[in-house]
Amino acid sequence: MSADRCTELLIDRAIWGLDAAEEAELARAIESGESEFDLGWERAVAVATLVLEDEPAAIVPPELVERLERDAANYFSFEFGSQRKLRAVPPAAVAPRTSNAWSRLGWFVAAAAIIVAAWLGWDRIGGDASPARARSEMLARGDAIRLDWSRGPSDRAGDPTGDVVWDAHAQAGFMRFRGLPANDPAEFQYQLWIFDGERGTSPPVDGGVFDIANATLDTVVPIDPKLLVGKAVTFAVTIERPGGVVVSEQEHIVTLAKP
Repeated sequence: MSADRCTELLIDRAIWGLDAAEEAELARAIESGESEFDLGWERAVAVATLVLEDEPAAIVPPELVERLERDAANYFSFEFGSQRKLRAVPPAAVAPRTSNAWSRLGWFVAAAAIIVAAWLGWDRIGGDASPARARSEMLARGDAIRLDWSRGPSDRAGDPTGDVVWDAHAQAGFMRFRGLPANDPAEFQYQLWIFDGERGTSPPVDGGVFDIANATLDTVVPIDPKLLVGKAVTFAVTIERPGGVVVSEQEHIVTLAKP
């Protein structure tokens, strides 16, 4: 049996399963050692397949599934200059079963790598913990940077204090505020921007929108970057319309944090 045929059977087994005849064919090839191939990536492909099942919430938190879908769309649009919108498709339509094993291999292994990396990042920040507890755990690990907030130039800034904690490896972090004025989400929301030193003159990365319910209490907010951040050099919070914006005019910068 050729190495290509062995690879095709391994991919099919990880994704769709094999019938009895195909299982026997693969078993004979493995036992005879007539072809050399790596079994290691088969497990990674299986992980990707699980996330594409009908009920991903039983495997990973729904927030992580949403972030994976968004990050995958952002990654591939950034990499290839395409702004194609990611849409939901039935699992059966993701990759039709054909004889071209290698054309499927690259996509599924890449998907597995993204999923595994994001899962590790989620686990590192404590996906089921409260934001305050997850922030403390992130600081205790010693991998994150912590920067204090300073008042921004906007006359709507109030008297913000607190800090931002950012783990570049996990691509995750937390903002802690006190003194930032409470907002009505129907009127405006706060939005985080991450200035990436590796993006040159490109706009800052959207870090997510959030609300402040009480300015006199500590509020801890998870950071939700929409793109990968290479080297975070400045964090800025602006006032934007409800739902946030894609690119900010930075008319109202209420607080900043930088080394």
